Amino acid sequence: MEKATTKMLIYNCPLAFWIHALEQAIYEYNRTPNKALNWRTPLEDLTGEIPDISHWVPFYCPGIVFLAKED
Repeated sequence: MEKATTKMLIYNCPLAFWIHALEQAIYEYNRTPNKALNWRTPLEDLTGEIPDISHWVPFYCPGIVFLAKED
């Protein structure tokens, strides 16, 4: 909850984005090392594989919209 709240405050998000901030915080938590698990991630502890985090993007980053010339 603290991570989600922090994301909301840092990016000054409207309250409508709360569930997305919470989902992102849970997703990140499950893929970051944890001291209680001997610096393994919860996902790694469950599956035995190191999770791929190369696709991560910042929370609440602006998107790019492609419009065809006809539009």
